[in-house]
Amino acid sequence: MYYSRLLLQKVLTEEEYRKIKRYDCFVNKDKLPKETKISNILDFSNGENEKKIRFCLLKQGQNVYAFSTKPRTYEKLTIQDMEELQQYASISKAQIPSELVLKLCDRGNALPLIFHPLGSQMLNERAVLIEGGNLTQAEKEERIDKLSKEIKTTDGEVTSITIPYPDGEEKFIYIDKNNEFVIKSKKNKTETIYHYNEDSDTFTKEEIGGEER
Repeated sequence: MYYSRLLLQKVLTEEEYRKIKRYDCFVNKDKLPKETKISNILDFSNGENEKKIRFCLLKQGQNVYAFSTKPRTYEKLTIQDMEELQQYASISKAQIPSELVLKLCDRGNALPLIFHPLGSQMLNERAVLIEGGNLTQAEKEERIDKLSKEIKTTDGEVTSITIPYPDGEEKFIYIDKNNEFVIKSKKNKTETIYHYNEDSDTFTKEEIGGEER
C-alpha cells in the first residue's frame, strides 16, 4: 500500500491525493457471512490469516475499492456496501504516511517495521518534529531527505531501525522473538514492549527499566 501511495503521488495532484482515504480492515473468519461482496478479494491462502483476514479500503468521494494481499484482485464497492461491511468487519481510518515513511520504502527487510502500525506512527510523529516553523516546502523536503538517510536499519539476528531525535535521543525498534513490537530508548535506558490483543486489534504497553535487564 505504501508503494501505491508513491505511485498515486506521481499521477495525482496534491489536492487529489489528499482526498483519498485509506481504511485498515479485518474480519474474523467465524464472523464472515457465507455470502459477502468482498469474498473474492479475501486472501484465504495467506498463512498469516489463521483467525482473521486483513484487507483495506481506498475511498475517494463516493468511490470505494477493496484490496487484500491477494494479488491482482480488487472489488469496487458502494458507500452502502461499506456500511454493511461495518456490521461484521473492523474498519478503521489509517494514517496518511508521511514523506519520511515514503522515503524509507526501499529498506528491504526493515519494511515490516516501517509498515507496522506502531512503526509508521513513530515515523510520522518524528517527521512532524522537523515540519514546523517557517520552513519552505523545499527546506522541509531537504530535511526529510537528510533524516531518512540518518535513520539506520540493520539486518542481523533481528531487523531493527534506529531513529535519531533533535534532543540527542535515539530510539531502537525491532520485533522480538515473541513477535512483539519493542522500543528501546538510549536516553532514558528504558524498554517498552507492546503486547498485541488479537480480539480487539489493539496494543497494551509494558515499560521495563533498561538497566535492570
